Amino acid sequence: MGSRISVFLMGACIAVMMSMMLSACNPTPLRGLDKAENSFQENKELITLIRDFLIESEYDYITIDNPMNDTRMFINKGYVPIDNDGVIEALALLRQQRYEGVSMTNPCIKFHMLTYQEIYYGIVYPIDGHTPDESCFSFLTLIEPLTEDGWYYFEENYPEWRVRNQNRNQS
Repeated sequence: MGSRISVFLMGACIAVMMSMMLSACNPTPLRGLDKAENSFQENKELITLIRDFLIESEYDYITIDNPMNDTRMFINKGYVPIDNDGVIEALALLRQQRYEGVSMTNPCIKFHMLTYQEIYYGIVYPIDGHTPDESCFSFLTLIEPLTEDGWYYFEENYPEWRVRNQNRNQS
């Protein structure tokens, strides 16, 4: 009986590991410029509503993270309620569209799509109109403009960023 359980557990572990390896090839469905562009166009009204709300707020640092159906946002002093029912509804609808969170740290507003381990991606709007750079990100590895002026697709990939920086430091 014990050996059957061991074989079963080993098989389950192998199945989980295979699933993880296969998902690493295409970790989430919104990754890539074309997929992000399509998602942005489909959700443009919701995204713009949230962007405008964040810009008009009195705070410089805001995070609304998973679950985005929450009615609070984190600012540098703690949580405050979101006082706009339209924004709350927009956040809930974006969550259904596989968005994971929104953050605003000057100079950028980032809409985070589903992430995979140490890879983060989504769309970004620079508040000051500049092309987003490392000042908006921790581990920027890709920034590409969307067709809508002022909007960009980004990827932060810590393993890739670390290798790039090690190579720079060794040169």
